[in-house]
Amino acid sequence: MAEVFHDAGYATLSFSSIWFTGRHFNMHQGFDELHEYDPPVEKISKTAREYVNRLLPWLEAHREVPFFVFLHVYDPHAPYEPYPPYDTLWADPARKKEHESIVGQFSKKMTLPTLKELEEAGIDPDEFFSLMKDWYDGSIRAMDTEIGRILERLEELGLDEKTLVIFISDHGEEFLDHGGMDHATTVYSELTHVPLIVRWPGVIPEGAEVFETVRTIDLMPTILELCHLPLPEGMQGQSLLPLFAAAKRTSGESIAMSDRNVAFTTGQWRNEPAVSELLWSERQRKAYPEALAEIGDSCYAIILDGWKLNYYIQPLEGHPEYELYDHRKDPLDQVNLADKHPEIVERLAEELKAWKEKATAARLTPDSELEKKLTSEQLQHLRSLGYIR
Repeated sequence: MAEVFHDAGYATLSFSSIWFTGRHFNMHQGFDELHEYDPPVEKISKTAREYVNRLLPWLEAHREVPFFVFLHVYDPHAPYEPYPPYDTLWADPARKKEHESIVGQFSKKMTLPTLKELEEAGIDPDEFFSLMKDWYDGSIRAMDTEIGRILERLEELGLDEKTLVIFISDHGEEFLDHGGMDHATTVYSELTHVPLIVRWPGVIPEGAEVFETVRTIDLMPTILELCHLPLPEGMQGQSLLPLFAAAKRTSGESIAMSDRNVAFTTGQWRNEPAVSELLWSERQRKAYPEALAEIGDSCYAIILDGWKLNYYIQPLEGHPEYELYDHRKDPLDQVNLADKHPEIVERLAEELKAWKEKATAARLTPDSELEKKLTSEQLQHLRSLGYIR
């Protein structure tokens, strides 16, 4: 997406507060300027204040040109303790040392302790998790304040109605919702159902809510269509603009469209499956065998037609292969209806199989295969540039 904006003459800026959103995964492509985590940042997991401090003067310097900014902040993430004054907004600082001592008992695990582990160690789970929740809420509040600074500055610069702002998360956190803690352990909705806020005064209808299940891969075509930029060939996802056109306020009131959002009248929304996957790498399997035995192997979730199916490749003993949830009535996966609706389980399992086949077919050719098609001169040139070894 940054390359599309760059080619269209936009100034492009990226802030990456974790290694897989920066140059290590080629996520720097298309950006004029890249800021990545480095030691001067106060805490590895708390970057909002640092990065917003850098962003605000950049916005002022680029107020007269079109720009695209990717701002990745890390604040509501483990370790949850926020920077001052939010570390004591709800949390009791006197409990910090004891809490860290308990966490240290489980330091060799990939994830934080589960309910069962805490009880076996004689630790009160409610006491243990209450501090983490207070820190987590403090981190959210800290990030919220920094995002507010950006919106205020856009208004001060006269850019408020000229700027599309999208807020999204990559995952949620579990606090014993299904007996566990942390993230990257399941495909339950407390981890996969993430916030998405789209704001553009005068363009995006204010107060509108979209209740259809959408996917993060739908953001790129949405953003490019809103900005009247071409969509790259073969791009996944679909624009959310048709949903904006049909959106209503929570009260059920329809929303009149203004002249600035006439683009919403084009296109149709396709009902496509939304898939989440949790895949264990070989490195993780070797490094965390105890966690794998406790959490279970890789799993998938598919949401379609108001239903959510969870599929476990190698379920733990006593755990079903499939779980089925009424996603509209039960958005946090509390009541498994698989036994009551075997025909829906079968249909969604087939849909998931078809998606996996489609995704596998679209996989890029490995570099090792591509290298076989290059001449020795081409290989030498690419090695000199650092693209291959």
